[in-house]
Amino acid sequence: MTTSRKFVAAFAGRRDGYQVPLALAESNTLEKFLTGLYLRRSDAWANRLPEKIRGKFESRVCDGLPDQLVQPSLRIELMQHLSRIVGDPTNRSWQWANRAISVAARGAARRSRSDLLLYEPYAWEAFTADYSHRPRKVLFHFHLHPVFERDLTEQQEKAHSLGITNWLATDARQEDDNRVIDAWRHSDLVICASSFTKRSLTSQGLAPERCIVVPYGIDVPPDDMDVPVPDGFSVLFVGSGIRRKGLHHLLNAWSRANLPKRSSLTLVCRSLDPALVPLLGEMPPNVRLLRGASASELKELYQKSSLFAMPSLVEGFGQVYLEALSAGCPVLGTPNTCLPDLGSEEDGIFICDAGDVASLQSRLETLSETLTRPDSDRLRTRAKEIARRHSWRRFRQGINDAISTHLPE
Repeated sequence: MTTSRKFVAAFAGRRDGYQVPLALAESNTLEKFLTGLYLRRSDAWANRLPEKIRGKFESRVCDGLPDQLVQPSLRIELMQHLSRIVGDPTNRSWQWANRAISVAARGAARRSRSDLLLYEPYAWEAFTADYSHRPRKVLFHFHLHPVFERDLTEQQEKAHSLGITNWLATDARQEDDNRVIDAWRHSDLVICASSFTKRSLTSQGLAPERCIVVPYGIDVPPDDMDVPVPDGFSVLFVGSGIRRKGLHHLLNAWSRANLPKRSSLTLVCRSLDPALVPLLGEMPPNVRLLRGASASELKELYQKSSLFAMPSLVEGFGQVYLEALSAGCPVLGTPNTCLPDLGSEEDGIFICDAGDVASLQSRLETLSETLTRPDSDRLRTRAKEIARRHSWRRFRQGINDAISTHLPE
């Protein structure tokens, strides 16, 4: 991409493995990347850390992202997590950090007379400010629009109620925050990772031609060995045990399904909504719960599972689907995710109706036969091919192509 544009990018944490600022750096259009904790190789303090402690920060670095273009802030990082430390359920420190990052991006854009590429929690103050130049404003919308998400989730729960009413409030996002609700109105271009996320935005009035879908990616090692078809029907769920992920529907469908005797369901949930505890207590012995797993343990679970199932009610993307596919594990989800953008049943990607336990049960019963046949290894091969096709390099190129093609001069 040949352009004189330069962008200020900003977000907290290690969102998407820093792929968006890396994309801008690769196209020589990154002016500055503002974030919280980041381990620059030039930081002397980081080099003096003991090896064990330094290892905890290794994920806060990105190969290919020049140190001089990164502006980290430990103050913002600490403030972002203060609510968790003091037990503030309103997450006021996170809201403060979001605003602080947006204000910092605004200042950087003013000083350098640059354009802006910001994620939706960090866009409002920068996008609505006055400038002496005309910055182009690109919004990366990684969540669903909160009003659309709330309304659709409520509709699905009413249509397919399982009698669970005491969900934690933390399952819902703040839908009355105009910083997120209306950020798209102040953008020149919106990029999102799935067609479903785009649908959530166009339902609120965003013109479809102003929104470009660039699916996320994953890197699959070229020497990764294929894994034989698992023995028996083994299903894996990895994610938060909250309403939005549809775990309660999976548990109900599993308890009702007519499955082979050697069937098992493994749940990997670091967090679990207390409302699900009674339901788990009613599950048969072939259901086990793991309260976390390392990266290597997760990879082994994917490889040994016949199927990854996460019947999310709503999902902005669902990176975990790509993780499963990259290990050669077919996936089962709903249309309200990234899956329709990734492939079809021939690729080991299966769909059931969101919130519909009967639809999910039927899919489990059918797949328990399909995925235990000797020839199902072709689906595992195809699953891995789909993951390879959706590489992070392809995602970064998609970001740059969207900007160069659809952003007005």
